[in-house]
Amino acid sequence: MKRWMFGAAAGFVLGILGMAAGGILGIVYAQSLSIGGNPAYPRPDNPRSANIFIIELKPGAQGKDGIRISNPTTITRTVNLGAVDSIAAVDGSFSCKQNKEATKEVGKWIKLDKNQITLAPGKEEVVDFTVTVPTGASPGEHGGCITFQDTKSYAKTSGAGIQLGFRGAVRLAVTVPGEIKKELTIVRITTSRNPDGSYMVSPVAKNSGNVSLDVQARAQLRSIFGQKTRILDDAKYPIMPGATMGWPYRFERPFWGGFYKAYTSLSYNADPSSGIGENVSNTQKARKESGYFLMVPAPLAIGIYAAVLLLVFGGPIYWLLRKRKKKSIKKKWQKYTVRQHDTIMSIARMHTIKWKKLAKINKLKPPYELEINQTLLVPAGVTTFQEQTATPAMTKSSTSANQAVTLGEKQSRKTPSPQPTRVNNTQAEQPISRSNLSWELPRSAPQTAHQQPAQQATQFPEFYQSHQPTTYEVPSRGDSWTVPGSEQTHGIIDDPDLVSQLRSVWGETEQNDVLESSPAKKIKPKTSKKAKPTKKSRAKKDL
Repeated sequence: MKRWMFGAAAGFVLGILGMAAGGILGIVYAQSLSIGGNPAYPRPDNPRSANIFIIELKPGAQGKDGIRISNPTTITRTVNLGAVDSIAAVDGSFSCKQNKEATKEVGKWIKLDKNQITLAPGKEEVVDFTVTVPTGASPGEHGGCITFQDTKSYAKTSGAGIQLGFRGAVRLAVTVPGEIKKELTIVRITTSRNPDGSYMVSPVAKNSGNVSLDVQARAQLRSIFGQKTRILDDAKYPIMPGATMGWPYRFERPFWGGFYKAYTSLSYNADPSSGIGENVSNTQKARKESGYFLMVPAPLAIGIYAAVLLLVFGGPIYWLLRKRKKKSIKKKWQKYTVRQHDTIMSIARMHTIKWKKLAKINKLKPPYELEINQTLLVPAGVTTFQEQTATPAMTKSSTSANQAVTLGEKQSRKTPSPQPTRVNNTQAEQPISRSNLSWELPRSAPQTAHQQPAQQATQFPEFYQSHQPTTYEVPSRGDSWTVPGSEQTHGIIDDPDLVSQLRSVWGETEQNDVLESSPAKKIKPKTSKKAKPTKKSRAKKDL
């Protein structure tokens, strides 16, 4: 019940508010209407005479016409009337001079029967006027205006002393017979892009005749591939004698954009004997087309274009770059034959290259297993010290990965005689035997001048760097020594992984030699000192 009563009350209040609003809006609408004016005696055979005054008079002749003034408002209005000359606006269209400006032509030819009238609400009145053409008037069209203005529409004078107001005017065209010239040419076509992405196309024409022309303008865009937009032909404007005027047309941006050309045409009555609004079917066209201009595509279309271009041109470019890279590799890289114990990692370190790149160039697949005598492409002229010191004649044992290469079985290499000083390469070659076999560091292997490093690096501990850099006699307990994890052989160490194992053997041998040479001094093994018991530890022990 309460809900129903509340709804009824709300409906009543809204109804009252609606009626009040409707009454107020009606009053505002009635007061917003302005004074109207139009020709009082239009010609039935000329529709244009319903909007403008069309008068044809010879020099020295007079003619009469009238203007109908109406008051659509609900209050009484007082209206002032006047006659002024016409003028071409900045864009070439028809315009009227101010009432306070001096009249020189048509405004001076016109005499109104009344200059002020008072109209009751909803009433109208016709004010007649007389047009007298001077005897020296030139052939062609002469323009003027009949103006009317409500006295209440004048605004108060502003601080700058300018009186603002609103007035109405009706165009008046007086044609003096004689040599009538009608000529219209399209001077240029302007195109511009709007901030919203649309485009404005404006054909600019010049009236070189002595009478005004009612021009019907048309415009259409065509792409470089023949695509056409719809024809825009809703512009129909008069162009004054000697004036230049343009008609702007707005075209929406095509989704795909592209290069377009604007085609424009202007239709007008080219018959000199026909006046304004007469014989409108007999028209002549002036045509002109612009050059191609770019219409920017929509953002989504730009993204699609970019993707297509990337696929079309990116693929061949990528293929050419890969082909060029392969040619460069074949030209600058050299072949390398895989030896025993070689891995993709060791070969990459040997030639200072990343192993992934080496595998990619040689098209190696996981697990990247290599076979002996397999041929790989490696960078030319870039090798580490291990490859420089290695000799082609060295062979490797196939029994274990940690076996050393024997000296003298498959190579013809000079072995320096065991001397405490540097070996002279000019000495006669000595036969290899266990008694005179000496151990030679890999860094001291004979090298050519261009292979000799500036500073001799080593892969051995600092303890062995203090010995002679060319020869080193391996300490042994007997007449031979044994490489851990292999048979009893002699030779040059070429595997860096054996250094840690040899280090332990050599360290033990050196320590034993020192003990034998100095029996009085015994080296006691170092033992860790026990910490002295503290009070807390004693207490814990007692517990």
